[in-house]
Amino acid sequence: MGSILKIMSMNEKSQNGACNELDSNITSTASLSMLVRAVLLDKKPEEVPNLVESVLCKVVEQFESRIGSQFEPKIACFRDSIVYQGNKCFVNPSSPCGKKAEQMKSPSLLNKNDISQKNKIDEESERRFINQHLIVDQQHKDIAVLKQTLLTTKAGLQFMQMKFHEEIQNLGLHIHGLAYAASNHHRVLEENRKLYNQVQDLKGKIKVYCRVKPFLPGQYDHLSTVDHIEEGTICINTLAKNGKGRKSFNFNKVFGPSATQEEVFSDTQPLIRSVLDGYNVCIFAYGQTGSGKTFTMTGPRDLTEHSQGVNYRALRDLFMFAEQRKYSFLYEVSVQMLEIYNEQCTLEIRNSSQTGVSVPDASLVRVASTSDIIDLMNLGHRNRAVSATALNERSSRSHSCLTVHVQGRDLPTGSSLRGCMHLVDLAGSERVDKSEVTGDRLKEAQHINRSLSALGDVISSLAQKSSHVPYRNSKLTQLLQDSLGGQAKTLMFVHISPEPDAVGETISTLKFAERVASVELGAARMNKDSTDVKELKEQIVG
Repeated sequence: MGSILKIMSMNEKSQNGACNELDSNITSTASLSMLVRAVLLDKKPEEVPNLVESVLCKVVEQFESRIGSQFEPKIACFRDSIVYQGNKCFVNPSSPCGKKAEQMKSPSLLNKNDISQKNKIDEESERRFINQHLIVDQQHKDIAVLKQTLLTTKAGLQFMQMKFHEEIQNLGLHIHGLAYAASNHHRVLEENRKLYNQVQDLKGKIKVYCRVKPFLPGQYDHLSTVDHIEEGTICINTLAKNGKGRKSFNFNKVFGPSATQEEVFSDTQPLIRSVLDGYNVCIFAYGQTGSGKTFTMTGPRDLTEHSQGVNYRALRDLFMFAEQRKYSFLYEVSVQMLEIYNEQCTLEIRNSSQTGVSVPDASLVRVASTSDIIDLMNLGHRNRAVSATALNERSSRSHSCLTVHVQGRDLPTGSSLRGCMHLVDLAGSERVDKSEVTGDRLKEAQHINRSLSALGDVISSLAQKSSHVPYRNSKLTQLLQDSLGGQAKTLMFVHISPEPDAVGETISTLKFAERVASVELGAARMNKDSTDVKELKEQIVG
């Protein structure tokens, strides 16, 4: 007990030096435990309870005395500061405690305002934080959805690409198959066409090519009466007076308005070879005035290599093929040009069983090249009778016939052959009331129509296989007798205008062309003499 008191007295003495530090040390659980153990170690067990009780009493006394000494001045000050008014009491502001209370009051109010403002700011910040957190969470969810959508889209795109490549491969195979089938189809069609033409040649059918004149600049092509063109078929829209609806016509070939001169001539080339083989060939153009006959046969006024007509191209190929055969055949080429005007030909047309139709008194000029013939043709065209009508500014008023005679000799065998090619540009058929011609022009139109009518009669007789064919009814039909009578390969270009005002003439022209196409002349004969026959003929003549 004495040791505890001693320790406590030591603590009291050191209190003035470091009160706060010592108080914290004494009150700490560790220090008190050490003191108690130090005191109780040397005591007997029966003495411990009394000793503990004494220590606790002493500690309580010391604690109460210290508390009282610390708070007594403050309590006295507080008592002096209280002022009573009736049943209420107030703190005197002038007293030390009142002043201190006022000093403490203002900062507390400020602190409350600051705390309230801070709380509001904190609440707003928390609310914003929560909103931002919600937004971020939603964005994370959206990103997750987008990622999933992206993965799905990628997978779908890859699948589509795979399918696309498969479809492309299948399409390529299908197109290849179609192309192969189409090539076979075209090959079959071409073979059928050749076989058909061969059959027609054996029958002696007159080939008929139809050509549609293009609209001139300034004309409205949407008014065309031509409804449809396909291979050898042409459909014409007819007016009410000619029958409602459409009429279809079939020919060997139909050339549309956009066909070039080269395309038109391409199917004519085989006939040029036939001339060198000893056959008679006739190519003539038929149609109403202004439908493009002269353009097809000759070309425009300002002639170029691209715009050359059938005549120029046929003669050019004739000399080209002759040059290719120069080591096996020797050819002599002569030309003559005739004009039938007003059913008159200044030269006599003769028909011989040996030489066929000929005009012996006509100037027969030997030529050695294409340029020689072109010079003669240009001279003949300049002298051809033309005049203006209401339907055509430069209407041909005569039938023009360029005849090319070919004499050939087979060098290995010595046999001879002769071929003849008529290139005929017929005068234009026209209605007198539409052409608005009078006087000499009216007389010309009447003669033109009469000769063309005679040509129609000959065609009708041939189509009906009549025993009598009226070739002598016209100079024109006399000249074409060999070509129409089965001794020649004949081709007719029929020309039509697509203008609505000409639909009547168009239908009439196409009907005539169909009759021509139906004529069977029999197979053309080759004009060839063997060496023995030639010697016998020379002996008879001698």
